[in-house]
Amino acid sequence: MKRLISIIVSLVMCLTFCSCLGTKETKSINIYFKNEETGELTADKIKYTGSQNIVDMANFALGNLLMGPDNVKLVKTLPEDTELLGLSVKDGVANVDFSEEFTSYSGIDELLTRFSVIRTLCDIPGITKVSITVEGNPLVSDATGNEVGVLSKKDGVLDIDIVDSDSVTATIRMFFATSDGMNLKAENRNVKTQNTISIEKTIMNELLKGPSSHELTSVMPSGTKVLNVETKDGVCYVNLSEEFVTKFSGGTGILTVYSIVNSLCSLESVQSVQILIEGEKGAEFGNFVFDEPIWANFDIVIQ
Repeated sequence: MKRLISIIVSLVMCLTFCSCLGTKETKSINIYFKNEETGELTADKIKYTGSQNIVDMANFALGNLLMGPDNVKLVKTLPEDTELLGLSVKDGVANVDFSEEFTSYSGIDELLTRFSVIRTLCDIPGITKVSITVEGNPLVSDATGNEVGVLSKKDGVLDIDIVDSDSVTATIRMFFATSDGMNLKAENRNVKTQNTISIEKTIMNELLKGPSSHELTSVMPSGTKVLNVETKDGVCYVNLSEEFVTKFSGGTGILTVYSIVNSLCSLESVQSVQILIEGEKGAEFGNFVFDEPIWANFDIVIQ
């Protein structure tokens, strides 16, 4: 009888010990790096064998993101010497704290840094959003100077392409100049965009393509590029390349500016638009100085 009890106790202890180790399983975790050829974020599937605890998987993913890819076609997105200072997960939100090196990049590289973290963590089951801090302080957008806040991979601020993401169809309203150059007129367009690309960025890209109607004309300066777009607290920050100013043909600029502003303000989430040139406020453009957000002007729109 004593021997039987001893065996039972041993089995219980063994089971207890095994349960403390946690369930282990081999699976692939997506780590997102920059594709050297396309400039897009591309998933590198890394084998993971370990506890299915969310924090453990997140630590593993961020560790690989910090080390960089083995694939020679992919490029590390996080700045050198960046360190992971803290990580916790609560109610589906991963709270990540990095060292100050995390903010070394600007422009598109800054966006790639940020969203490689968000995309990587949000691909882990149980994580739907990410909050990033730097040395314990909220992460601030390089483009807007505002706090980034809590983001998901489907948030509207993401304006860089991600390979293999699903596409969605949306109807957007844009404003182009009439052929006489006196007014703006609306043109609706059905577009397909990836579900991780902001509708604001889609509108700007379509404005650059020009109107479909022969009765309308584009007033965007030749060579203009959309560097990034971000909406915060109702203000849409549109960062354009220097060609927007240097290739402007002259005049008041009213149709060009309100072609952008009216198009973006057609969205419920946008109340005004701050135009940036190469990430900076204050550029002069015709009768405008881009030092403050601009509100829509539908008085110059005809039916």
